[in-house]
Order: sequence, then structure tokens, then C-alpha cells
Amino acid sequence: MSEHKAGDTAAASPVGIGPEPSPISRADKLENMVQKLRSTPLFMTDLTDAGEDNMAVEALKSLAYDEPPEEMATNLKNEGNEQFKAKNYAEAVKFYTRAMDYDGHENKSLKVSLLTNRAAANLELQNYGRAIQDCADALRIRPQTPKALFRSARAFLALEKFDEARECCKWALELDPQGAEIKRLQNQIEQSQMAHDRRVKEREEREKAKLRSRDLLKRAIEIRQGLTFDTTGAKKGLYAWENDSARQVVLDESSGHLQWP
Repeated sequence: MSEHKAGDTAAASPVGIGPEPSPISRADKLENMVQKLRSTPLFMTDLTDAGEDNMAVEALKSLAYDEPPEEMATNLKNEGNEQFKAKNYAEAVKFYTRAMDYDGHENKSLKVSLLTNRAAANLELQNYGRAIQDCADALRIRPQTPKALFRSARAFLALEKFDEARECCKWALELDPQGAEIKRLQNQIEQSQMAHDRRVKEREEREKAKLRSRDLLKRAIEIRQGLTFDTTGAKKGLYAWENDSARQVVLDESSGHLQWP
């Protein structure tokens, strides 16, 4: 399986060995993943419209009102492919979307190609939610579409939804067992997960160190001044000597000395 190219079509995909694992359920599961993510603020930003239709699309449409729907959709798809190759991804999305308006035909391969191509363009625009939705729609039309699962996995990876990305890769390999790009993406997911876990661990360790230093400082001040402190009712949970400025009491842990601002 190869990534998006001009003239990308939804040709017949290789089928995995063994009984098929209810492929239509992949679209349902992918749709469920989308619904779970819709409530998160990050994901909602990915659902914004790609933009209003531009004059070029309207002009192309106006030139061919009398053309058959399938031919018009194909022409618009080809223009979208050209825009994609030129890295005009937002324009590509508009052409693919216009092409899907011409639905008075039964060419399922064309419909799937438009959806997966638009997903590829939305990936480049970081519109990950829209990309996943297009892939789910493509799978409803043609369940055996590893490209849709591959692009869904890429979108989930970008959102750091590692379990969902792994699941999509697993499904894609069931359809395309020799998919080199899918296998590379699997490795990328594992590397990204490890890097993510390291960042989380480092952040937690920094927070623990910060809390430890704060507690040591509190005890040092209490010992020296015979005072006790708590943050009950204090602004932002700060102790009496703490404030929002850079001027803070500092404890030199090596010497045990307090440094007052």
C-alpha cells in the first residue's frame, strides 16, 4: 500500500489470510472512536470547516452542468489531486468535497477514493477529526480498504491516541498483511508511545521535586521562626511567604540556609 498520489483510486485491496473478522464492524468501531473524542476540546478544534468554496471550484462546476455526475466528480477529483501534489491541501479538500456533491452515480470506487483522498489532505491540514470521519465513511462503502485504516491510524497517532492507532494498524494488516507502510507506522507508534511516557514521567518527577522543595522550605521557616503555616483560605493555595512574583524565599538544601528576597 502506498500513500496518496495524483490519480489515487480505491482499487481492489489484498485480502488477509483466514476468515474475515467482520470488516463492516471496523467502520462502526472507528465511528465510536470518533464519538468518544468529540467531547474533548482538542478534538473539537479538528472539526472546523476547511473553508468556504472558492471561485476556482465554482467556475469549474459552472462549465460542466451538462456532464454526467460521475464524469464531473472525476474531473473535480483530478483537480483535487493536482492541488494536493502542489501542497495546496485546503484547495484539495474543497475539490474533493465538491466532487462528492455529484452523487448521482453508483461508482463506489470513486466515492471511496474521494473520501480517502480528502482524509489525506485533512491529515496534512492537521484536521485529524475530519480525516478519521472520512475514513470511517469510506469503510462503510468498502470495508476492505486498508488505506482508510492506515490514515486513521496516522490521525490517531497525531492525537497521541496510541491504543486507537494500534487498533487501526492491526485491522489494516488483516487486510494487507505485507503492508510495509503499515508496519513502519506500527514501529512509529511504539516509539512515540515510549517518548510520550518518558515526557509524562519527567513531568511527574519535576512536580514531585517541586513539592518536596516547597515542603522543605515550609519546615525550615517554621523551625527558624517558631511558626506554623497552612494554605487554608490563602490565595491560590500559597503559603504566607509565597507570591506571584519572581521574589521568593529560597532554601539552599546543601547548606540549610534560607535566602530571603
